[in-house]
Amino acid sequence: MRVGLAGWAYRDWQGIVYPAPPSRGFDRLDWIARFTDLVEINATFYRAARPRDAERWARTVERYPDFRFTAKLEKIFTHDAEGAGDAAERRYRDGLAPLVESGRLAAVLIQFPYSFHNIAANRRRLARLLNRFSDYPLTVEFRHRGWLTADLLAFLASRQVTLAGVDQPAVGQSVPPSLPLTGPFFYIRLHGRNTADWFRPDAGRDARYNYLYDHDDLRPWVQRIRDAAAENLPGLVVGNNHFRGQAAVNAVEIRAALAGHPVPAPAELIRAYPRLAAVARPLPSAGGANRRLF
Repeated sequence: MRVGLAGWAYRDWQGIVYPAPPSRGFDRLDWIARFTDLVEINATFYRAARPRDAERWARTVERYPDFRFTAKLEKIFTHDAEGAGDAAERRYRDGLAPLVESGRLAAVLIQFPYSFHNIAANRRRLARLLNRFSDYPLTVEFRHRGWLTADLLAFLASRQVTLAGVDQPAVGQSVPPSLPLTGPFFYIRLHGRNTADWFRPDAGRDARYNYLYDHDDLRPWVQRIRDAAAENLPGLVVGNNHFRGQAAVNAVEIRAALAGHPVPAPAELIRAYPRLAAVARPLPSAGGANRRLF
């Protein structure tokens, strides 16, 4: 069971998730790996990773044996009408190769937009992508509830592809909170429930993901995680409600609920969100020994 964050390079996390000012040589990814064991790489949605960057990420987490990455498939494969050719696929694969070779890549996320509806042409496109990237552990995220059919679930199960459980604002025909089990692992993405800004045209990224789950919001998800774990399925839980470190708050709370005892969290985060004091203990300062604390 791994619980972590979507991305780790946010300016508004300074002084909330990260120390401010940071000490000399401070590494944000290393800091994240001290209190979580999973990061979903956002950058690969926009462009393929550079192999040297992926090599550096793998080196950074070498001292954390349980830490894993997942990576979004580049959007030219999922969001662009023309799709992407062989050269784009090679770049994407080359960028992930260091994580694959180091055993750090837990899954590739194929994320489709709300506008991707369950029609024949899109089902064919989905099948082509699953064939194309079948050598990776795959999870698929749909945001339109039209995909939640028995046929689709059976198709994904036959391909050993995980359907991501999604928590998102309840707008229009959005997929409701649920966790269908179709693959060899489960994957949960928590986007927040900011209905006012989710589809607002002039809302920026921060506004859309500005939401802090309360304990009543999280309780059903913790139970879904426990139920899936009872099926002996490994799990990946990703907080994408990143604004002002809210994903980190909820990741700590989920980890504590599953563990049944307080878990590590940055002292800065506990000060910014005092409710964490009941479920978290402060990490040593950034200058302390880099070691796992749980």
